[in-house]
Amino acid sequence: MNRSEMLHGKHAVIFGAGGSIGSAIARQFATEGAEVCLSGRNAARVHEVAKAISNDGGRARAAAIDALDEVAVDSYLNEIAKRAGRIDIAFNAMGSDPRAYGNGKNTVDLSVEEFMLPLTSMVKSWFITARASARHMVKQHSGVILFLTGSPARGHVEGATSIGTAFGAIETFMENLAFQVGRAGVRVVCLRTTANVDSAAIEQTVAILSDRSKVPKDEIVAQIASLNFLKVPARVADTAKTAAFLVSDRARMITGTVVNSSAGRRWIDRSSAGFAQLWRRSKKVLARVDFAARRATISGRTTRARVAWVPKLQDGAAGSGRRKMSASAGFERHCRQSLYRRLCHERVCLVVPQHERSLQGSRRFA
Repeated sequence: MNRSEMLHGKHAVIFGAGGSIGSAIARQFATEGAEVCLSGRNAARVHEVAKAISNDGGRARAAAIDALDEVAVDSYLNEIAKRAGRIDIAFNAMGSDPRAYGNGKNTVDLSVEEFMLPLTSMVKSWFITARASARHMVKQHSGVILFLTGSPARGHVEGATSIGTAFGAIETFMENLAFQVGRAGVRVVCLRTTANVDSAAIEQTVAILSDRSKVPKDEIVAQIASLNFLKVPARVADTAKTAAFLVSDRARMITGTVVNSSAGRRWIDRSSAGFAQLWRRSKKVLARVDFAARRATISGRTTRARVAWVPKLQDGAAGSGRRKMSASAGFERHCRQSLYRRLCHERVCLVVPQHERSLQGSRRFA
């Protein structure tokens, strides 16, 4: 094992350490010098990971803990804090079987049970472990809680409704938790990755998609890779290395945010029929704006003539800048940012005639 000092002296607790991502992150943390306390429901698998780390020169302890049992989690963390004196890092890699939550199914074909499964298992577990860890970290005035989500947290592919909803909930929870424990010196951060093609969840998902579409698995993996800028598939080792950095002191100012590690993953399929047309329209809008008059107020008929593509705001959504549009959520955000940032930079006031609202240039559109 190549030793590193990035996590030297740290005590890390990893739930769900028997899985593909949990075990990879455990090994990386140990490689970087941390003592890792591994737990999971599959005792044999967790002890196997701990043994491999120890044989490679790392420090690891294993225990059979159900991360959905809050009493067991509280007791487990109390024991670690008493023995080690502190808990520096907490991470939960618990997941659910993609087949159980209907991964690959269209939303209208999901059952209520399939939709709720990631919320009642993954989200519940992550709340239990994060809350218990935060209680110890607040007392010691230090520590890092790391969450892991995926690109479906922002809707852009069909068949990821259940897991995407759970990821979105986790990212919102992360922000709220970070705000409330930050004053005690505790960091909370989320790592959002694209599909790790060698993780158990993605391997199962690829198998499901292959069976339904009759497309070979290697072609589906190639399609996944084509959606990012580097045109290479992400692997669990990539996620583990980024996770190790985020929980280290080198990232001490990163908290309350989602770190995107998707290699520039495209939020809309390049083959989507409307992509090219939407992109051309967004560029034309920027070109049509008369920047010589940016400091003047644009209103009424002039608004419709000059900024004809400013989308209509939804009722009650003026503060968030949301609007109705038939593109993917990520591409919508990009178009909005491109337009509003250019206008708001010079404090332009936009009046959208449909709603008679004056939207003064501000960070709300950033």
